Amino acid sequence: MPADANEPRPGTSRNPEPGRASGYGSPGSPANDDEQKQIDELDAKVEDARRKAADFAKQVTVLGAQLGALKARRTDRKKAADAYGTAAKQAGADMEAVRPVVEQKLRMAEAGIGAQKEDVDRIAASVATAITEANDRATAAEGKARESALALADAETAEQAANDALAAVKQRPAAIAAQIKDARALVEQAAKAEDKNQTAAMYYLLTKARDVVAGIRIQSQDEYERDLRAAAGKADDTKMNAAGAKTQSSAARDEALGARKTADDAAKGAREEVLKQLAKLPVSEPTAAA
Repeated sequence: MPADANEPRPGTSRNPEPGRASGYGSPGSPANDDEQKQIDELDAKVEDARRKAADFAKQVTVLGAQLGALKARRTDRKKAADAYGTAAKQAGADMEAVRPVVEQKLRMAEAGIGAQKEDVDRIAASVATAITEANDRATAAEGKARESALALADAETAEQAANDALAAVKQRPAAIAAQIKDARALVEQAAKAEDKNQTAAMYYLLTKARDVVAGIRIQSQDEYERDLRAAAGKADDTKMNAAGAKTQSSAARDEALGARKTADDAAKGAREEVLKQLAKLPVSEPTAAA
């Protein structure tokens, strides 16, 4: 009896492998392409999410540092304000305790000073005037120091310009040699272009060579020596001027610093100076209480 055509061959199964009958899952099949597309899209989304998460973590770190600094400043400010409040309260109490003592003693001094009050006012005014004059001298000295510093800057600029000009004169022979070398190179390039019948290139190169040659000026030896001597002389002059300006600026600066120190010392020692001069006054006789 002939075998049923529908019977599977030996070693085979009647039911095909799942998905194989329709080509599902085979390379290049629509189903497989769709899955790969979904995988690629999810991979891209995951990578994008990771990148955003990393950026967000950086932002959190920065914002956290800013927040911490702000809180620290607020804490420090609160501590400083609290400390000031405590100190101010104590200072107010101390001031209230001192004020009546000062007023009482001042009344006693006013009652007993007599004609010496004019001496006190005169000496105090004299010391104040001396301080003002010292400040004026210091201000004037500082102005001169600034002017000297500006003059020094100008002198140094002039010195640098003269040195650059001297260097340019010394470099002139090398510059001429470089120009001639450039012209020769252009001529050689033009000759090669001519050999290749490249007339346009040859013309362009020769016009450039002509321009280079036209810009070359070769001085006589006497002319070059004259320019070199003039440039060197100016460089020497500006160097001496800059050295003198530096000395003047240094002296003016030292004078200004000394004058300012004198003025500051006078202001700091004003009370001591007044007391020193008051000590030279004759001792006043105590005035009997009324």
